[in-house]
Amino acid sequence: MKKYLQQFSCSGSILLYMGMTPAIIYLTTLGCLRYSNKVSYCLSDVLCFDEHYTKFYIYPFVLLMIINLLKEEFRAGVVLRYGSSAKLMMKLFRRLIIIAAVVGIYQTILTTALGLVYTPFQCNWDSLTGYPFFLVKNVVTQIPPTAIIILAHFLSIVLTTLVISMFVMVLWWMTETPVTGFIIIVGLLSIETNISIYVNVLFSIVSLRPDKIFLSGIDPWSFLGYPILIILLLFISGTVIIRKIDFLRLK
Repeated sequence: MKKYLQQFSCSGSILLYMGMTPAIIYLTTLGCLRYSNKVSYCLSDVLCFDEHYTKFYIYPFVLLMIINLLKEEFRAGVVLRYGSSAKLMMKLFRRLIIIAAVVGIYQTILTTALGLVYTPFQCNWDSLTGYPFFLVKNVVTQIPPTAIIILAHFLSIVLTTLVISMFVMVLWWMTETPVTGFIIIVGLLSIETNISIYVNVLFSIVSLRPDKIFLSGIDPWSFLGYPILIILLLFISGTVIIRKIDFLRLK
């Protein structure tokens, strides 16, 4: 599997991600929208569906793409070439920010476009026929603007992508393979997206899970503070680990 992951072409992994993502979004979201014909769904519902229900299927393809885009930066002596581990980490971090932003833009545009085909733009969470009343038997009195839900959708994807990619990157340096981090992330996805298992590490915290949003709204700490804190910790630990590991490899 290690050889397969590292030899998989960059263009192939990008095309795979770009091809699978719209199909996954379409099938998952359309399935949710057809769950009940008694509900009048809106674009905000579609964005929540996509962010919460498609992550298990999409993030593995995101990681495969990132692994192939960054695989040249994980060779012995790379720190010596850059001059310091801090410079290497900063370069990797900048590249990951760009990749995460592109992933966020791509998925948000796809989801918004799909949502506008089947649902109205205006949020109807205060309606008795809206999804909140169907799901939690209550209406939302303070409706967030649809633009805020779109922004939350984008930020959730970008920050989650940064966290999981940096985690895989740090473990890659420690174990000399991206497979370890990849398996851990997919395993964590499986656990956190299982509604019968209550584990809150990342994916269930940075989430637009509909019932949570309907009852408590969007929590700034969950969407910004918590993932940013994890990113900072991974950046610091990655800088230290890269320096030590690269020195030992050269010896």
